[in-house]
Amino acid sequence: MTVKSHQPIAPRPLATCRPWRQRVAALATACLLGVAVPTLAQPSSPKEVVTAFYEMAFVKGQTREAILKYISPTTYIQHNPMVPDGREAALAVLPDLVAKSGMRAEIKRVIAEGDLVVVHSRAAVPGKPDAPVLAIMDIFRVQDGLIVEHWDVIQEVPKTSANGNTMF
Repeated sequence: MTVKSHQPIAPRPLATCRPWRQRVAALATACLLGVAVPTLAQPSSPKEVVTAFYEMAFVKGQTREAILKYISPTTYIQHNPMVPDGREAALAVLPDLVAKSGMRAEIKRVIAEGDLVVVHSRAAVPGKPDAPVLAIMDIFRVQDGLIVEHWDVIQEVPKTSANGNTMF
């Protein structure tokens, strides 16, 4: 009786594996080595980036943290005539404005096309019914997972309307 010798099968380089196999291999390696596995909760699409930014900055009021996390440190073009270009300018203006006013936003809709994202929101000061309510349209451009450009249109919501429709 003859015994055939078997050649060991060389493993395929990880880079040539399918993406799901790469993730499984990375997870298994991390588990075997006792290394913490990173979470994949980072927003990826422009719509996810802008929604996460807006929620953090204007819904929760964590404006400084949101700017540092989601606005590009190298390129930030601002079209609002009251705010200079650059992330540092946004850091100098927005956190104080949001904190002092107490205003919080409620996102009504988010619309995205390519790298542009539009947020339609209602902003008000909780607990102060006499403070003005604002209808806001923000347009953001996202590049490489960071906000690089911003436009906005802000209008006070009138007490009465010529029609029965809301601005939202």
